[in-house]
Amino acid sequence: MTVLIEHDSVVHELADLLIARYGERAASHAKHQSLKAAQRDEQRTMEAWRWIADAVEQVWKAEPRSKFG
Repeated sequence: MTVLIEHDSVVHELADLLIARYGERAASHAKHQSLKAAQRDEQRTMEAWRWIADAVEQVWKAEPRSKFG
């Protein structure tokens, strides 16, 4: 259970960093990286980028956009 909580925390920290850097394009960037990993047949990397993309979308739903803009 602790590992899952730590994993979730790390994914959300990465999502925050992407939002700080790419703003509203953060989810698109993460999805693009996921697709690139899929083309290289890097399954774990692809899944990691999908988790981050999902976390970015959750942050946008939960946080006011002005926080990152």
